[in-house]
Amino acid sequence: MLRSRHATQRLTQVDLVLAPRRATGDRVLRAGLGLMALVLGAAASHLHWRGQLLPLEERVAATQDHTQLRQQLEQSRSTLRVSEARGLELERQVESLIGELREAQGELSFFRKGRSKAP
Repeated sequence: MLRSRHATQRLTQVDLVLAPRRATGDRVLRAGLGLMALVLGAAASHLHWRGQLLPLEERVAATQDHTQLRQQLEQSRSTLRVSEARGLELERQVESLIGELREAQGELSFFRKGRSKAP
């Protein structure tokens, strides 16, 4: 009975270890790897979004250029319409002057014929 009591006391005094202790260096290594992964992820995210935003900035600049070019186009079209209207008016005036010239030439030839027949 003494033996069993002594054995029982030894079993109760033994430290029970469920999992071995990890080394402190292992924790530091894992923390360092986690931090490095976080930094790499942030850098990759930055590069990705910078790549997405650069074309967007180019589109904004192109849109501004597009707006300016559209305004210039409208001004050019307006100027063209005015020029065409002036050209048509000038053609009408030239035709009118040609008609008056023919009329004056007809009168002149009438007077010349009349003078040449006169005694």
